[in-house]
Amino acid sequence: MRTTLRALLAAIPLLACALAFPAQAADRALILNDQEQALMRDVLDAAGTKWNFLPFKPGLVVLRESNLQGKEQAQKLIAAIKAAEGGDGLDAWPLVAVSQEGGTDNPLKIADAPSAKDIAAGKDMDKKASQAKDLGITFGAEARAWGVSVLLAPRLDVFDPASSDPPLEARSYGTDAQDAADLANAFQNGVREAGVIAVGKHFPGLGKAVK
Repeated sequence: MRTTLRALLAAIPLLACALAFPAQAADRALILNDQEQALMRDVLDAAGTKWNFLPFKPGLVVLRESNLQGKEQAQKLIAAIKAAEGGDGLDAWPLVAVSQEGGTDNPLKIADAPSAKDIAAGKDMDKKASQAKDLGITFGAEARAWGVSVLLAPRLDVFDPASSDPPLEARSYGTDAQDAADLANAFQNGVREAGVIAVGKHFPGLGKAVK
């Protein structure tokens, strides 16, 4: 019997293996050797050319922002990816994921998508958690409209001004581990409420580490 997306939401807390499809060699998320490249015939381009997955049968495909030109193009691209494995629909294999954190990480091109830092600003924790959940619902609903069933978000990394890379500040829910966890949890609850899988990151971590 076909596994439904709702069952996956309940059963899969973390999707560990992904195959990323780069738009160009200089922008690879997965490095293939010559033999592997030869096996992946009919390479997908921005126009939506069909992938030949042989000999691969990925359970999850990660699309980068460079793969996505707009909603209509993405819908056709995702349909072609699923059709290559005989699937059709949001919950068909392979599932499709994007990194949609907000701020500058906005491949779904959602207008006025705040960053984690924007959400964490202010002192009213209840209000911030509500905003984080609402944002998760918005991102999840838009992901479904594009044909995306997995969001590689929220970020759980805690920013440390003394040791973290400065560009990570805008992508973090703050410098306090509990606050960051609470806001990230609120966000992922919103994503799940919209019917999409949320995958927290990063492992082993890009932020503050305490012995």
